[in-house]
Amino acid sequence: MHSTRPASTFLSIGVAILAALLLLAAMVPFISETPLNTLRQFLTGPFSNRFYFGNYLNRTGLYILAGLAMVISFQGGMFNLGGEGQVYGGALATTLVLLMVPRFGALPGILLGTAAGIFTGAVMSGLSGFFKMKWNTDELISSFLLSSSIVYTIDYLVSGPLRDTQRFLLSTPEIAEQFRFPVLLNPSHLNAGFLVTLLLVVLAQRFLYHTSAGYELRITGLNREFAKYGGIPVRRYYLIPMALSGAFYGLTGSFYIMGTGYATIQGCTFGMGWNGIAIALIARTSPWLVPPAALVFAFLEYGAETAIMHSDFSSEFGTILQAVVLFFVTARFVKLRTKKGEL
Repeated sequence: MHSTRPASTFLSIGVAILAALLLLAAMVPFISETPLNTLRQFLTGPFSNRFYFGNYLNRTGLYILAGLAMVISFQGGMFNLGGEGQVYGGALATTLVLLMVPRFGALPGILLGTAAGIFTGAVMSGLSGFFKMKWNTDELISSFLLSSSIVYTIDYLVSGPLRDTQRFLLSTPEIAEQFRFPVLLNPSHLNAGFLVTLLLVVLAQRFLYHTSAGYELRITGLNREFAKYGGIPVRRYYLIPMALSGAFYGLTGSFYIMGTGYATIQGCTFGMGWNGIAIALIARTSPWLVPPAALVFAFLEYGAETAIMHSDFSSEFGTILQAVVLFFVTARFVKLRTKKGEL
C-alpha cells in the first residue's frame, strides 16, 4: 500500500465528512427529542471551551501516533492487528518502570519510561514479524491473538496484584509528578507530548521517503518479488515494519501515561489500536495526512461524547457516523486503486 495525491485524499475526506453530517442532520430528529441542541453540541462541543478543546487535541495527538503505527505497517505490506495490546503493554511497562524509579530526575525518568513503552510494543509486534519471517505464520492472526492475551493479562494485573487499593478505579498507583508532561492548555490534558507527536510525523515521512531503509520497506510492501530481484533482503522486512509499528503503538501507551492518565487504568486504551487502523486508511498510508485524518476521527468521537453528555444523543449513533466516514473514504480508495490497476 502507498500514499496517493494529497488533493484526492482531502477531497475524499471532505466527501466522507459531508456524508456523515448529512446523515446526522437527517437522523437526529428521529433519535433526539431536542435535535437542534444535539446538533449544536455535536458540532461545537469540542470547541466550546478550553477544557473540551484541549482534550480534543490531546486525543488527536494519541491518534496520530496510533495512525503512524499502522502507516508503517501498511507501507511494509504487513498487517498489525495487535495495536490494542501493544498500546496497553506500552502503558503498563512505562508505569511500572516509572514507579520503580520515583526519585529519578524528570528528563532521565521520562526517557526511561518512553524507552520501556517503545521496547514493549516493538517486541510484542516484532514477534509476529519474526514468526512470519521464520515460519510464514500469518501476522494478522498472530498479532491479534498475542494482543488479546496481553489485554486480558494486563486487566488481571491491574485489577489484582498491581492495583492501587487507595483508588476507586481499577488502576495501578500514579507515577510521580516529575514524570508528567507539562500541560499546554489548562485545565485540559493537552501536553507537551502533542508537540513531540507532530515532530514524529515529520520524522516518519522523512524515514519512509528520504532514506534507503524507508525505500526498501515501501518497495517490499508493494511487491516482494520485485524487491527480491532488485537485491533487497525482503525477509527482514517481515520483521522491521512490524517492530516499528509496535514501537509507535508502545509509544502511544507511554504518552498516554505521562500526559493523560498518569496510571494504567483498566481499559485505558479506549480503542486506540483499532482507531489507528481507521486513521491510516483515511490518510491513505501517508504520514503527512495522518494529522488531518486523526483530527477528523477525534472530532467525530469527541463531538459524539460531548453531545451524549449534554443531550440525549446516542453513543451507538456516534459509532455509526465514524463507520460512514471510514466507508466512504476506503470505498473511494479501492475505486482509485482499481482504476490504476493496482488491485
